[in-house]
Amino acid sequence: MGNDGHTASIFPKAPQFQTAIDGSAGVALVHTTPVTAPHERISMTLDAIAHTGHVFLAIQGEEKKPCSTKPHKAKTANIRSASF
Repeated sequence: MGNDGHTASIFPKAPQFQTAIDGSAGVALVHTTPVTAPHERISMTLDAIAHTGHVFLAIQGEEKKPCSTKPHKAKTANIRSASF
Protein backbone atom coordinates (compact mmCIF):
# COMPACT_ATOMS: atom_id res chain seq x y z
CA MET A 1 0.00 0.00 0.00
CA GLY A 2 1.24 3.45 -0.85
CA ASN A 3 1.13 6.56 1.31
CA ASP A 4 -1.77 7.85 -0.81
CA GLY A 5 -3.81 4.72 -0.04
CA HIS A 6 -3.30 2.97 -3.37
CA THR A 7 -3.34 -0.79 -3.13
CA ALA A 8 -2.44 -3.30 -5.85
CA SER A 9 -1.82 -0.36 -8.22
CA ILE A 10 -5.43 0.81 -7.84
CA PHE A 11 -4.87 4.54 -7.36
CA PRO A 12 -7.71 6.58 -5.81
CA LYS A 13 -6.92 9.67 -7.91
CA ALA A 14 -6.23 7.93 -11.23
CA PRO A 15 -8.61 8.62 -14.13
CA GLN A 16 -9.17 4.86 -14.41
CA PHE A 17 -10.15 4.42 -10.73
CA GLN A 18 -13.86 3.79 -11.43
CA THR A 19 -13.04 1.14 -14.03
CA ALA A 20 -10.66 -0.54 -11.57
CA ILE A 21 -13.31 -0.78 -8.83
CA ASP A 22 -16.41 -1.35 -10.97
CA GLY A 23 -17.45 -4.99 -10.63
CA SER A 24 -19.65 -4.80 -13.72
CA ALA A 25 -16.86 -3.64 -16.04
CA GLY A 26 -16.11 -7.24 -17.04
CA VAL A 27 -12.34 -6.78 -17.11
CA ALA A 28 -9.64 -8.35 -14.97
CA LEU A 29 -6.85 -5.87 -15.72
CA VAL A 30 -6.74 -2.11 -16.07
CA HIS A 31 -4.05 0.21 -17.41
CA THR A 32 -3.68 3.17 -15.04
CA THR A 33 -1.98 6.53 -15.29
CA PRO A 34 -1.81 7.61 -11.63
CA VAL A 35 -1.27 11.26 -10.83
CA THR A 36 0.58 10.33 -7.63
CA ALA A 37 3.11 7.94 -9.21
CA PRO A 38 5.95 8.56 -11.66
CA HIS A 39 4.94 5.89 -14.20
CA GLU A 40 2.00 4.00 -15.65
CA ARG A 41 0.81 0.76 -14.05
CA ILE A 42 -1.15 -2.35 -14.90
CA SER A 43 -3.36 -3.68 -12.13
CA MET A 44 -5.87 -6.37 -11.50
CA THR A 45 -9.33 -4.90 -11.00
CA LEU A 46 -10.98 -5.02 -7.59
CA ASP A 47 -13.40 -7.65 -8.91
CA ALA A 48 -10.52 -9.87 -10.07
CA ILE A 49 -8.75 -9.45 -6.73
CA ALA A 50 -11.95 -10.24 -4.82
CA HIS A 51 -12.31 -13.53 -6.70
CA THR A 52 -8.85 -14.84 -5.77
CA GLY A 53 -10.12 -16.53 -2.60
CA HIS A 54 -7.74 -14.91 -0.13
CA VAL A 55 -6.19 -11.47 -0.14
CA PHE A 56 -3.28 -10.53 2.08
CA LEU A 57 -1.85 -7.04 2.42
CA ALA A 58 1.59 -6.40 3.84
CA ILE A 59 1.63 -2.83 5.09
CA GLN A 60 4.83 -1.42 6.55
CA GLY A 61 5.66 2.04 7.85
CA GLU A 62 4.13 4.53 10.26
CA GLU A 63 3.29 6.92 7.41
CA LYS A 64 0.80 4.34 6.08
CA LYS A 65 -1.01 3.84 9.38
CA PRO A 66 -3.75 6.47 8.77
CA CYS A 67 -4.70 4.89 5.42
CA SER A 68 -4.52 1.33 6.70
CA THR A 69 -6.70 1.86 9.79
CA LYS A 70 -9.42 4.00 8.20
CA PRO A 71 -11.37 1.08 6.59
CA HIS A 72 -11.60 -0.70 9.96
CA LYS A 73 -13.61 2.21 11.36
CA ALA A 74 -16.29 2.01 8.65
CA LYS A 75 -19.53 0.45 9.87
CA THR A 76 -20.06 -1.53 6.66
CA ALA A 77 -16.49 -2.74 6.12
CA ASN A 78 -16.15 -6.46 5.51
CA ILE A 79 -12.54 -6.57 6.64
CA ARG A 80 -10.72 -8.81 9.06
CA SER A 81 -7.25 -7.76 10.05
CA ALA A 82 -4.32 -8.76 12.16
CA SER A 83 -1.34 -6.73 13.29
CA PHE A 84 2.03 -8.20 14.06
